[in-house]
Amino acid sequence: MNRRRFLHHSLALLAAGAMPRWAQGQDGQSPFRLLDVLPFLDEGRNYINVLYGEELNGRLAFDVSTLTKRRLITPQEKFFIRTRYPEHLTPGQPWSLSIDGLVATPRSLEIKDLPAPSPIGTHLLECSGSTRNSSFGLMSAATWGGVPLAPLIDSWKIDPRATQVLVSGVDPLEGENRGASWVFPLSALRHLGALGTHINGAPLTKDHGLPIRLVMPGWYGCCWIKWVDRITFVDDSVAATDHMHEYAGRTLQPGMPRRASDFLPATIDAAAMPIRVEMWEGPEGLFYRIVGISWGGERLPSGLRLQCAPQQEVVQVKDFAPTNQRTWNLWSHVWRPKAPGDHTFLLSFTDSDLRTRRMDQGYYRRRVRIPAT
Repeated sequence: MNRRRFLHHSLALLAAGAMPRWAQGQDGQSPFRLLDVLPFLDEGRNYINVLYGEELNGRLAFDVSTLTKRRLITPQEKFFIRTRYPEHLTPGQPWSLSIDGLVATPRSLEIKDLPAPSPIGTHLLECSGSTRNSSFGLMSAATWGGVPLAPLIDSWKIDPRATQVLVSGVDPLEGENRGASWVFPLSALRHLGALGTHINGAPLTKDHGLPIRLVMPGWYGCCWIKWVDRITFVDDSVAATDHMHEYAGRTLQPGMPRRASDFLPATIDAAAMPIRVEMWEGPEGLFYRIVGISWGGERLPSGLRLQCAPQQEVVQVKDFAPTNQRTWNLWSHVWRPKAPGDHTFLLSFTDSDLRTRRMDQGYYRRRVRIPAT
């Protein structure tokens, strides 16, 4: 059995273990039989479940096709990695966090100076560079623990002129580029931000930001700064960082703003995509079940539409009932293609007021080949 067939066989076993209710018969007997899981076309599966490279080139992708309603949280060992631990850092050494800029009293804090960690919720993290090159695997969801920033900011006595906050981390040094850093509106950071120290109940590992990373729910992964060592309070005149310019296009900014205050919040738009296509056999012959996820956005969408192009009408996805805005929601749709060949899945929400820029651009479109019977 080659690697591709082994992968499809494994996915089929996974899907069988999460059979929908209509496929579950009495006493284990069912008129439905799962035959296979189709591969998506023109996609790579680079570094899925395989840790690759070092420092800025370090990658680990999560296999989103394995998601089921019982398996929505990503184990830490499978949680995606975009950049690995900087080689010039030494685990276990004393860590200091500088607080400076427009504050009454600049200071340097050690880990022991921070309040005890507390639960800060289950949140999805999507790298803005998650693409079909790794089957959109730079995306994961976990339960985070750490220290909310709001009470800390209140205790630091911020100067009234401070409207923005520069959060910096120790990435590998490249020339004059000090590392990852993002400037946030003070109101947004105070409302959402936390200093993350734990993931799924365990301390962060080196590659996930040990000892401190920023947790910024609803924002792209480039804003979740790892190895945070400085928080600087600034005003609206501060320039955008090199890191912000690097990710301007991926976070759908209007051009390349010079000032950080002119950047739009790098929040994740509402989105949906298929994650696997199952081939089934039932009393009426072959059919397919499309399983997918939805995530992101300022609120939960009320409906999802699907078109399986070409030659297919737009239909309402019936098994779509999102309940969780912090992570992903699973949906499914029974599909009987009219003809074999290549089919592209086009998705859209019924809510016309939801911002869906990536979906509108076809970013999450996926394609399968239906075999001739």
